[in-house]
Amino acid sequence: MRRTQEGAEPRPGPDFSGPFGPPALWLSSDPENRARHEADSGNSMTEMVYGAVSAPTGDPILPRWWRTIDRWTMTSILCLFGIGMLLGFAASPPLAADNGFEPFYYVKRQAFFGALALVAMFLTSMM
Repeated sequence: MRRTQEGAEPRPGPDFSGPFGPPALWLSSDPENRARHEADSGNSMTEMVYGAVSAPTGDPILPRWWRTIDRWTMTSILCLFGIGMLLGFAASPPLAADNGFEPFYYVKRQAFFGALALVAMFLTSMM
């Protein structure tokens, strides 16, 4: 006999439930059963297979963004930007003097456009 909810009449037929309850609907090849299971559990098949943690939709955008970014890549980009600024501080004064600009003209330009690029990168990564 199949297991039923309390108070319901038992239905005849083989019991496929096993010791841990009924088999998961997503094991079925029927797309409707798979879609119903994904809607009930909130997980897609990809998340079930690869174990991806879905970010809750009610969270503010910055904590959700912080959980999903690649921190190693972000750290590498920031380090490269910092090294470029350091090298700009070393090379800018003589080059600016030769070209008739103020001593840190090129450093200011590097800082402005680098900061603009970092802001664009961060905003794009939040999409």
